[in-house]
Amino acid sequence: MTDLDALVAGVVRAPACLVRVDATQGSVPREAGAWMAVFAEHIVGTIGGGHLEHQAIAEARRRLAGEPGAPRLRYPLGPALGQCCGGVVHLAYERLGVADAAAAGALRARLAPPLASRGAVRGRARRPCAGAGPGPAALCPHVD
Repeated sequence: MTDLDALVAGVVRAPACLVRVDATQGSVPREAGAWMAVFAEHIVGTIGGGHLEHQAIAEARRRLAGEPGAPRLRYPLGPALGQCCGGVVHLAYERLGVADAAAAGALRARLAPPLASRGAVRGRARRPCAGAGPGPAALCPHVD
């Protein structure tokens, strides 16, 4: 089952908050268009992990609980957030429910990655990442 399948199946049973990378600047863990769906008790997909994802999950769960919030929030990926990337991510938050599952085709079309970005990214050199630790694992998977 793909993440899109899990999202559609999940919103039939319970509301979710869709968290989507709306825009990026500089070095970031995921490209614009990456998304995760936050349900009350589970998550589908990822926006890159780390403190960014942890804060986005907390924000999404607040929204699921009925608290208001701006549709788009800015997250600088530096020391204050505990991320080494140094870029900026703008996240868009959207509540999804049964009506969105009923329009599954439109939801799939909106969230499916463009053909050019599916699969491995080719032709990009990976760079050392200050926060990744020593050794070969220190190569940074982030998008520049």
